[in-house]
Amino acid sequence: MKKMICVSLSIAMLITSLFVPSAFAADKGVEQAILTAKNLLDISDDRYVIDEFSQNGEDYNLSWKNRSENVLDGISATVSGGEITSYYKNYERDYDRMKFPTVTKEDAQAKGESFIAKVCPTVFENMKIERSNFERYAGGTYTFTYTRYYDSVPVRDQETYVEVAADSGEVVGFNTNYDRNLTFEDKNGAVGFEKAKDGYIKNFGYELKYVLKYDDKEKTNNAFLAYVPNDVKYYTYLDAMTGELVDVKDLMFESRGGMGDKQSAAMGMLPDDTNNAKSENGAVLSKEEQALNEEIAMLPKQDEIVNKIKAVEEFKIDGGYTVERYKIFKNYDGEYFASVELSNEGAKRGEDYTTKYIKYNLTANRLENYSSYGTDIRTENDKKADFSDMEEKSQKFIDEYYAEFANEFKYTKDVNSDYVYKFNRIYGGIKVNSNFISFAYDEYTGELTNVNFNRDEAKFASKENVKNIDELYSKILTSDTLKLNYIVYRKYGADNKLMRAAKLVYSLDDNYTLYDANTLDEVDYSGEHPVERTYNYDDIENHYVKPYAEKLAQLDIGFDGTSLRPDESVTKRDYLALIALADNRYYFDYASDQLAKIMIRNGIIEKDDKNLDEPVSRIDAVRFMINKLGYKEVASKTSIFNCPFADIPENMIGYATLGAAFGIVSDKSDVLDAQTNLTRADALIIIYNYLTRE
Repeated sequence: MKKMICVSLSIAMLITSLFVPSAFAADKGVEQAILTAKNLLDISDDRYVIDEFSQNGEDYNLSWKNRSENVLDGISATVSGGEITSYYKNYERDYDRMKFPTVTKEDAQAKGESFIAKVCPTVFENMKIERSNFERYAGGTYTFTYTRYYDSVPVRDQETYVEVAADSGEVVGFNTNYDRNLTFEDKNGAVGFEKAKDGYIKNFGYELKYVLKYDDKEKTNNAFLAYVPNDVKYYTYLDAMTGELVDVKDLMFESRGGMGDKQSAAMGMLPDDTNNAKSENGAVLSKEEQALNEEIAMLPKQDEIVNKIKAVEEFKIDGGYTVERYKIFKNYDGEYFASVELSNEGAKRGEDYTTKYIKYNLTANRLENYSSYGTDIRTENDKKADFSDMEEKSQKFIDEYYAEFANEFKYTKDVNSDYVYKFNRIYGGIKVNSNFISFAYDEYTGELTNVNFNRDEAKFASKENVKNIDELYSKILTSDTLKLNYIVYRKYGADNKLMRAAKLVYSLDDNYTLYDANTLDEVDYSGEHPVERTYNYDDIENHYVKPYAEKLAQLDIGFDGTSLRPDESVTKRDYLALIALADNRYYFDYASDQLAKIMIRNGIIEKDDKNLDEPVSRIDAVRFMINKLGYKEVASKTSIFNCPFADIPENMIGYATLGAAFGIVSDKSDVLDAQTNLTRADALIIIYNYLTRE
């Protein structure tokens, strides 16, 4: 018996000894990363349990969850080089309504910067605030974004942000893409401002163009004159060492691109036979449906359009191609289009294939777009095509298929491709922005692969009062605006390995700004002057609305401009815009008729209310808000209410009573002044009451 016990003990000791070394062989990198995160982020074992782990080079990605399965409470963090480089706190948030912040922006910024200094001191020592933002929902979140600086020069594409909860002051998010291994060009050899200015004008600069904006009321395009940044080759910058253009091929930035289509909802494939106005069960088309039916019947038929497309010699669509898709749709301008897809036999067998996509304007009977995609079977040894006559071929295509507009378009060399030929529309000697015909060709076969036609009817502004471009340069190119920046790119190092480096360049803070050609004021693509909303009104110092206006300003809610004009009547448009801001769900131009359409669709106003530029009465203001809260049907049952006000029309009793019950309006008086116009001050108070209701 004793012998058996001794043997058992020996085996146990042997097994134990075999497992002991493995304990000491644990990954010290993982261990240190976990301990770093727990210490810097105050992660308690009593509250959290490790959940997930992954590693990417020197980056350790860790996450913890609450030990209670029923609690939304988690932490994710990335540890790199002994510091935290990303952090996210997942916690319960109230998304039901907007709330006023209990933490000021200044205190939130201080808390955020204290956090960065603690968890990532390398970043903290080399950053400056760039911008801040306040997200209003779910208790509110402040976001502060910082740019990295090296030798007092900003490093673009090296940003850090920190998020602070506005209701608790807790840091709930942090991320940095700070690269510790960047090598920097010495700024001591940089050229001076005057040479940089000359280089900017020579290599970048601005051009006078017509810019189209759509007038929602007139249903037409208006073209205003603006100075627009010149097209420049992707990844080119103004070299701070020479004052000349530098082309950095492998920059770590996404290229711009993509054009939208004004297409509305697709109508689907339509049959050729549109004469059957009556079904077997006796249902008939309404007059509107009949009008649509007749409208479509007048359009060219599918076979006619497909045959026209196949007849274009440059498209090379032979008998081996079949129609895979033919779809008709109508755009917002009321024009009908056909979207056609054709493919060859090889596509069906999974072999070498080519697919052709065509957009054809059925209303104007005109080709709009063509593109061709296929299997690429070339090798790097294949000989490239001769492009010496491609401009001439492109012009010939315009003369044949866009003859009525041929004189409007002039060739301009594309700065980004030797295989794209672009013809810009010219009106009165001035380019029309975004109006062009372009052609792309395969660099090896020389075959046409893409055609784009973009031309809009418009009313063109006079160029009589246009200011000289030299005045623009004097205004926008100063030592305060054209400044040194580092841009980050990839290059091969001495060991022939890719590395990231920082190149010193001169650039403007905003290279995409437009300027009104008549005033040289900054404008957007609608021709409007950008408005910075501060809500710092200069006429409410002794007015009862002041505390309400200041609180709403924290949520970025208020009237545009520096003056509130508190005792003036508010228009329906401005009042409904306040409701939209308080709801944080609508994103559209408040000055357009789109506001009324959306409010009617959501049941907030009726069709009779759609004149948005008239004043809104106090009772209508309450009605809109109660409808917004979803009590429209309840408010209509007037007999169930005991209204606290004596001056309410019978059909509005429900609205007035509910308005008082929700605290939207005060019931301390038995008179609401229901038919009196609502003032701008009282409009803000109603919005405040809506946000703070019980």
